[in-house]
Amino acid sequence: MMLYLLWKTRRESIQGLTIIELLIVIVIIGILSAVSLPVVLSVVARARQSEAKATLSVLNRAQQLYFLENSSFSPDILNLGAITVLETSNFSYSNAGALLDYSLGAAYVATAQDPGRVQDYSAGVTSLAASGVPSIICEEDGADVAGPVPP
Repeated sequence: MMLYLLWKTRRESIQGLTIIELLIVIVIIGILSAVSLPVVLSVVARARQSEAKATLSVLNRAQQLYFLENSSFSPDILNLGAITVLETSNFSYSNAGALLDYSLGAAYVATAQDPGRVQDYSAGVTSLAASGVPSIICEEDGADVAGPVPP
């Protein structure tokens, strides 16, 4: 009998949420998601761009090693063995130009598959420096930016 009275008292004290309280919670969740969405999207864009930077950095290192072994740069980036595909979901990788003298340097580009989400990148290496084989990676600053071309 005592247990029934406790259960009955507890049952009577429990009240549901009103529609106003539910609407306030929904509005708060909407505001929080609207504030956090731009932050999440910028993190995703930076992650996509880091793919190009990392791949071009690997290509620079591979060209430097290729140059040390062959006294010339490779005209074919697949020949370097550093990457196995020329196209990913975010970027397409290619040589910057076929008219370069590959004994002086090499340049290549990462062209964005969707230019609205990520920027293009260019990279290159040259043998004209006094010491070593320096490399560079450039980020597109505008729609008509050309990639680096070794002298």
